Amino acid sequence: MKVALVAVTAAVALAACGPAPAPPRRPGGGPVSQPASAPASQRADHTPLPLTVAERREELKFLRRAIEETYAHFELKRRQWGVDWDDLEKRYWPHFEKAETFELYDSLMLRLLAEFHDSHLAYRREKSGGRAGRHVHVSYTVGLRTEWVENQLIITEVEPGSSAARAGLKPGDRILAVRGQAAASYFARGVNRRAWSRPEAAWHDEAQLLTPIVLEAEDEPAPLRLSIEDPVAGMRAVLLPLVKREPSPRPAFELKFEGDIAILRLRTFDAGNSPDEMPEHFKQIAARAKGLVLDLRGNRGGIDRIAHGALQHLIDRQATVASYRVRLSQRARDARAQWRKLKALPDGFSEPVPVTVEPKGPRFAGPVVALVDLGCRSSCETLAAGLKATGRATLVGERTAGTSGAPIRVRLPHSGARVGIPTWSMMTPEGRPIEGLGISPHEEVPLTRAAVRAGIDPPRARGLAILKGKLGRK
Repeated sequence: MKVALVAVTAAVALAACGPAPAPPRRPGGGPVSQPASAPASQRADHTPLPLTVAERREELKFLRRAIEETYAHFELKRRQWGVDWDDLEKRYWPHFEKAETFELYDSLMLRLLAEFHDSHLAYRREKSGGRAGRHVHVSYTVGLRTEWVENQLIITEVEPGSSAARAGLKPGDRILAVRGQAAASYFARGVNRRAWSRPEAAWHDEAQLLTPIVLEAEDEPAPLRLSIEDPVAGMRAVLLPLVKREPSPRPAFELKFEGDIAILRLRTFDAGNSPDEMPEHFKQIAARAKGLVLDLRGNRGGIDRIAHGALQHLIDRQATVASYRVRLSQRARDARAQWRKLKALPDGFSEPVPVTVEPKGPRFAGPVVALVDLGCRSSCETLAAGLKATGRATLVGERTAGTSGAPIRVRLPHSGARVGIPTWSMMTPEGRPIEGLGISPHEEVPLTRAAVRAGIDPPRARGLAILKGKLGRK
């Protein structure tokens, strides 16, 4: 029997049982905005649910026990979001009891875990392949990128020759409605179902999911209908044909120079990155640059060792960039050999374990600015914390997403689903948790609609100005 993988996480869970909460809002009254989303077109599993009522109850008890014993952020989520297991069971059990298909069972598990507002707390189950085994997905685009800017959905990029460009759309145009629905309402459901610890990050992500659009191969792509407010031409409606999006992966690390200022974009710290790439970039930086901009915006993290590689080339002695405490359940010890020798304190956590980074050549000793935003997550945040703690960079932009995890996977006894449970709490060198709080920049520099229309990147411009000041230039 062919098996297809359902890679669904709490980050794309449906809204919690009962009425959806009102979307959170940024200070000032507008909408505000949380590791990876499943394909937007993930087809639900309509297979009849073979679990008895007793087996369902046993799975929920198993999940509760596993989370209570192992989940590092349980008390934090209780304080932040009022998470209470007795209340969750009271609200969710009647729905689990009546679920007739795996579709409903999966969605209930996702809703339940989304109550914790933790993107690392993830649900995953394999399913039968259905009518065609693995589903084939096709990605489409209309050639634009959007962000919430000053509480409005603003087009920030338009690809030349795209459907959006042919329709005359420009950076700075405001999207009033999507497919006939007001923009804030269109995204509110997605925001409310996302599990990020900071709701601002959910709005950030939803705006970026407007395009590309992922469909199954047999689905007919319908044009994207938008209502646009053009600063010059006023309001108008556009119908944008979807165009198949060919894979065009961008480099994980990208180095450019503006005179003697190096700009190093670090898009991801995934395991596929070459270990030689970072040293090679810093070899060029050390030889040619007087100042450095590290652009960490939109970096969803990855492997801590790779993330710390950037800092290694900026320090001249060992640095403590963070510390973590592990929730030392037997499950955690069994899953990670390096944790078996840690001593548990009375609260069930280990003593703080320092995260240290050793210097590595080639070294760049000049001034550094790091650009951060809501898209900087997980190991990207530990790098930001290290840059800030060591004083090697001035952070500019927005506060980061506020996520930390090191999840282990437990298998539910009857459905066979796996749940990833975060086991450590990562903290800054000062002892401040990253989960739910993020890393604040030295200078908060938001994006503005006027800047987008003018083709200006305010955080980048401010970062360059800081470097020029440190170098004694006007």
